[in-house]
Amino acid sequence: IEVAQKRVLIQGWAFASDGSDVSIWATIDGEKHIQGKWGLARFDVLESQKNEHAYESGFYIELKLPDKFDNKMHVQVFTGPDDTPVLLGEFSVTRTKSRKARKSKMDEANKHKFRFVPAGPIGSVRKTRMVFLDKIHSHGKLKPSDSVLEIGPGIGRFALPITQFLQPDGYFKGLEILPQAVKHCDYHIGSRYKNFEMFLVDVSNRMYNKSGKITAAEYRFPFESSEFDLVYLQSVFTHMMFPDVKNYISEISRVLKPGGRCIATYFLLNDDTRQLIDQGVSPRKFALKQDDSYSDNETKPEAAVAFEEELIRQIYGDLNLEIGEPIEYGSWRGIKSKMSQDILVAHKHLDDA
Repeated sequence: IEVAQKRVLIQGWAFASDGSDVSIWATIDGEKHIQGKWGLARFDVLESQKNEHAYESGFYIELKLPDKFDNKMHVQVFTGPDDTPVLLGEFSVTRTKSRKARKSKMDEANKHKFRFVPAGPIGSVRKTRMVFLDKIHSHGKLKPSDSVLEIGPGIGRFALPITQFLQPDGYFKGLEILPQAVKHCDYHIGSRYKNFEMFLVDVSNRMYNKSGKITAAEYRFPFESSEFDLVYLQSVFTHMMFPDVKNYISEISRVLKPGGRCIATYFLLNDDTRQLIDQGVSPRKFALKQDDSYSDNETKPEAAVAFEEELIRQIYGDLNLEIGEPIEYGSWRGIKSKMSQDILVAHKHLDDA
């Protein structure tokens, strides 16, 4: 618990042993209902509880204190169904004259914690992770001896379970542009698994790394050609402009072994998509075009970027990457789908040396 002048931050963990979603909320003096954010990575809980569902068990609740309140407020934190809630903890907030923040003691692991705030409804990020992780195993044909590259691993949502799956003769490498995420993964995963390695990429991106020294369009992956059995990236190309994506696809093809697989997510535009957009079924428009990239944000186009499906197909074909059919389209179009983005699975031709 962290208490400042007009703010209380509550952090903890909770998970269901069967993997079902968890709801977290708090009350102030038994009345005010504040929904918490759930789904943060907690490696310490995973290690102590020995349950795979403990991985994204972390939660936080932020309470904004009113300008005026009595000398003491009673806060309770609950989980479970509304009709049979389970009390996780309770405490009181007392008004003081001091304006300095008071923090609970942080353990060594928390010093390296990289805050991840789930987007969308509680549990939706975790569901997406589980679906995409299944695609990595099934469509990516992941084997324990594989050499694996993830582009944009963040805090290791996929990296940890994949590294745990790999045997010593297999290995995982990650390319990441956020220094905090690299430190987080090195501390929580790299310290436990010798076949895990992160690489900090200082490429420029208006959303995540404005001061990057090199553009993604000219960046060369720091790996040998034909090194990896599997390359995957989730929600990365949806935040890059076309020249950058084109170069990354080229680099992916270079570092893949002949027969190697690639799984990537996109916002792909085609005739069906255009019709759904025109009908107002899709919440996105992608009306702004720049460098064969389509977005809805003029100042920060990388917030969400789409590409013509035919153009992406052409790039894959030119780089000896054969796309597996059919493409699995995402729910962003306004259709029912387990994934929000479109999933494109491809393999490198065996005769490509």
